[in-house]
Amino acid sequence: MASGEQGPQTLHERILFGALTALFSLLGVFLVPFFYIAPVPLGVITFRQGMGVGTVIALISAVVTGLFIGDPLALVTVILLLALGLALGGGLREGLRPVQLLIVGSVVSTIVLGTFFYTLLNLLGFASIGELFDLLQELMGEQLAGQIAMLRVVYPAALISGAVFYTFFNMWGIQRVLRALKIDTPWFPPLRTWRLPAPWAIAFLVILALGFAPLPAFLHAVLLNVVYGLSQVFIVTGIAVAAFYVFKWGWHPALTVGFALFAFLVPFGNLLAAFLGLLDTGVNLRRHDED
Repeated sequence: MASGEQGPQTLHERILFGALTALFSLLGVFLVPFFYIAPVPLGVITFRQGMGVGTVIALISAVVTGLFIGDPLALVTVILLLALGLALGGGLREGLRPVQLLIVGSVVSTIVLGTFFYTLLNLLGFASIGELFDLLQELMGEQLAGQIAMLRVVYPAALISGAVFYTFFNMWGIQRVLRALKIDTPWFPPLRTWRLPAPWAIAFLVILALGFAPLPAFLHAVLLNVVYGLSQVFIVTGIAVAAFYVFKWGWHPALTVGFALFAFLVPFGNLLAAFLGLLDTGVNLRRHDED
């Protein structure tokens, strides 16, 4: 089990990372991206000095934000979002492996994000998420009707996928800060080495085929959610393929970042990366080029 170091720097660390946690939480009310990185300093101080210190800092940050904004929702939101920092820092301190930490963090993130959206819907006067999608469809018109109808069905998988990416992003941030402090912690193997076993591709194709079968609407919705979740996995695998060849051909790593942004932000890039990942999973596109 990792243990926080005790010494002259202990108080300085509490002040520094506590202040950053409170600052990011407060700024996140006005600039949403800060909300997404607020768990990073909290995770670092929790790893270094324990859950007790981390919990106190999280509560102080939430109270400060709530008092400054004058909105109870802000206080609740900060507490929910900072729960991920406590989970990641505590798990890392207990010696969880990266995959285990990702699973734990993703579960916490899913609960946190789900609770936050449910609370927000109630505060905005929506009885269910279906009412929100109805309103979006009215506002967006026919142009985005298809996408909204699809999102209505797959939002559970979209929520879980978002929680996984959110968790990974914060894990990466914590790991980078700890590395800057010259603290080595376990991490995933390089992205270029990531690859799924072939049965994943077979399972995906079978599930796609089942979508054409005359099944009850509920089962079709379940299948669509599974397909959506797997497609996100294949997108990451497709990015791993790109990272592999960028590294092999000696190109600048920024190209991998560019391809990742293209894959996640552009619809065609999304399809291209997913297809590339599915193809690599099935036939191993990299088998002849691996050392």
